[in-house]
Amino acid sequence: MTRPPSTSASRPTHAGAGRTGTHTRSATHCGRSSTTRSRARPRRRRSSSPCATPATTPRSRSATRVPASPPTCSRSWGPRWRCGALEAPASASRLRGRWRGLSAAASRSRARRPASPPVSSCRGRRRLPEPQPAVVRYVVPPALAGERLDQGAAALCGLPRRRVRALAAEGRLWLDGKAVRVLSRPLRLADVVEIVRRDEALAEPAPVPPLPIIHEDGWLVAIDKPAGVASQPPRERAPGELTAQERLLLQLALREGRRVDALLFHRLDRLTTGVLVFARQRDAARALARTWATGSADKRYLAVVRGDPGEANRTLAGPIAADLLVPGRFRVARDGRPARTRVRRLAAADGLALVEVHPLTGRTHQVRVHLAHAGVPVAGDGLYGGGDLPRPFLHAWRLTLPHPKDGVPLRLEAPLPADMVAFLAAHGLTLPDAPARG
Repeated sequence: MTRPPSTSASRPTHAGAGRTGTHTRSATHCGRSSTTRSRARPRRRRSSSPCATPATTPRSRSATRVPASPPTCSRSWGPRWRCGALEAPASASRLRGRWRGLSAAASRSRARRPASPPVSSCRGRRRLPEPQPAVVRYVVPPALAGERLDQGAAALCGLPRRRVRALAAEGRLWLDGKAVRVLSRPLRLADVVEIVRRDEALAEPAPVPPLPIIHEDGWLVAIDKPAGVASQPPRERAPGELTAQERLLLQLALREGRRVDALLFHRLDRLTTGVLVFARQRDAARALARTWATGSADKRYLAVVRGDPGEANRTLAGPIAADLLVPGRFRVARDGRPARTRVRRLAAADGLALVEVHPLTGRTHQVRVHLAHAGVPVAGDGLYGGGDLPRPFLHAWRLTLPHPKDGVPLRLEAPLPADMVAFLAAHGLTLPDAPARG
């Protein structure tokens, strides 16, 4: 019994060779024919031509075989099989249009890139050294001992906690010489917190006069801080503004021709003048921080207050806490930290009084808060009701502390600033044993 003759059916080479056997095809809605295969599955056969149209007549076994065409890449520029029909390759004009579009996109991308710095073609010249990252060190004072690392570092550096967490993630927050990533650990007294600053472009600082140095040795250096200079970086910092620590570091480095340390372990408010001490080494910073924590340092302030404190000697006591309604302000509150301040009246005239203030504890804004709470705010202290003056007339006059090397008492004094002397003279207030600074 003979079989009916059949023709060869083929598919495109890139789509894979078709299966042969007894089958029937019928057209579908997309142009592709549906196939009904028999149970027998004969061997695969290569198609004779990639451009042949599928036939609907069955193929016989006696058909002449043709050599298989070589395999081609699936991304060849030849005809493609799509939905039962052949698609012609892209024309030359269409390819040129695509190339123009890619070239235009590439040129736009290059235009958006920042221009690279010009490379000097001069040979034999010495290359300038790369800028080194700046490391700013802070010593944990008694007021921040026990706080979380992120909270304490934010308070020391004047940065938001989110920025401190970002610095820790980048490995730029160090504690006692080691990079830290766990920010929940508590700070200890006299811990050294270091911030590596390399991406913060600061404006060029304006020329400023050198800071007056009261005392200097191998362990500490004491300056007479002028008004308007912050002890630590404030949250709102003007371009080119330098803190007292940064100005002192530059001043000592220019004088000695090398980098030196000046560690800050206590603070004065921006508008407060007077004695400010820095440690020259870490051992001295730890010793001085313990001195502040134990109350061994004798701090005396001179203040001009509005009103009459009444008694010649008076002790003010009241716990101090942050005012949640006014940012940056503190108040006397039951849930605050205990604080005690002694006040001695020196002179009074014209509704003003000159007082000597001896804080027995070290709280933020302690002198200003206690005097305002007693009804005699510092003159010029607008935050606590002292009236409109250029600045608060509060001066850190005298500081006596044991030297960190041998424990011998060291007495440091800063003369009154010129504006405060002029204000006292204008209102008939004098202080014979407080020399004035011209």
